[in-house]
Formats: sequence, structure tokens, C-alpha cells
Amino acid sequence: MSYKNNSKTTQKIYNTCVKLLIRNMPTPSNPKPARRAQRERGDTVILGEILLFASVVALGIALWGLSLGYVTSHSTSLTKDFDSMISQQRSFLIIEATSLQTNIVWVSNHGLNDIAVISCTIYPKSQHSPGIRHNIAGVKIPANTYDLAPLRRCERFPGPPPYIVEVWYVPHHLYDSEEPAKNSMWALVARYEAR
Repeated sequence: MSYKNNSKTTQKIYNTCVKLLIRNMPTPSNPKPARRAQRERGDTVILGEILLFASVVALGIALWGLSLGYVTSHSTSLTKDFDSMISQQRSFLIIEATSLQTNIVWVSNHGLNDIAVISCTIYPKSQHSPGIRHNIAGVKIPANTYDLAPLRRCERFPGPPPYIVEVWYVPHHLYDSEEPAKNSMWALVARYEAR
């Protein structure tokens, strides 16, 4: 019963609330700015993804170039060393004769490379080798020559016979007059026993 009496009041309250809601509701007259804001936010995300992708690709290319440069320089160094080793194997010096009175040694080159002689010593067999003395400054002996080439400045150590004649040489294209240590690194030795 009271329900019927209150129905008019309830209806008035309902109508008032609806009016207030309609008055306070935003009007859909300008919906595009909200969509534009969403688009700008989406564009920013896409732009960020593109920049991230580009930076990862650039970093990958930089690392690839760095590793390629290292591998290239390392392989060039290995190739150079390998070529030097081949040159050593293609060198073949023979001590043909020795004059113990004048300290002259005659040699011939039967190898495929020209040779530069860097050291010539004559020492008693009872002593240890004196090693590379650098007492001859790169005397060139041409390849494939069976002619005898004299080495006139051989250093002789005192002592009783028999003597060992020791000639150190390098392939001529590896010879460097400025760096004796480099010559020593690629040096080969020929020995001969003289009585």
C-alpha cells in the first residue's frame, strides 16, 4: 500500500536522477581527439620497435665487421708465416770446400730461392757452436747455381782440429739488414767438417 503512494515520489526521484546523469554525461560531439591520442600512442610504440630493431641490426653488423677484420688479419699473418716456412724449405745451401789457412769457405746454392748468408764461423769440433755471429752482411748467392761462391770473412775460433764450418743463411727475400733478430728467426744452418 505504501508502495502505491511512493510510486509518484520514486518516479520523481528517478526522473531527476536521469536528468542529472544526462546533464553530466560528456557529449559525443568530439570523439576524434580520443582516437588521435590512441593513434599517437600506437605510433610511438611502433617507432620504438623500429628503433630497437635498427639498433640491434646495426650492432650485429658492427660485431660481424669486427670479427671479420680480426679473422682477416689473423689469416694474413698465418699466410705470411706459412710462406716464410715454405721459403725456408726451398733453400738449400751446400758447403763445398774450406781453406783453413785463409778462412775462406766456398758454397753453392742448389735450392729454388736466392740465399743471403748472415754468419760464417769455423770452430773446433770439441767446442759448442757459437751460434749466429752476424759477421757477414747478407752475401747473396743466386738460386740453382752450381758455381762456387766464396765467403771471405769467416770467423775462426782457436783450437785443435777437426773443425766445424758453420754457415747460417736465410732466403734472400726474407733478409732484412735492419733487423738481425728477424734474420735469426728464419735462419737455416749448413755444417761441414774440415780437417
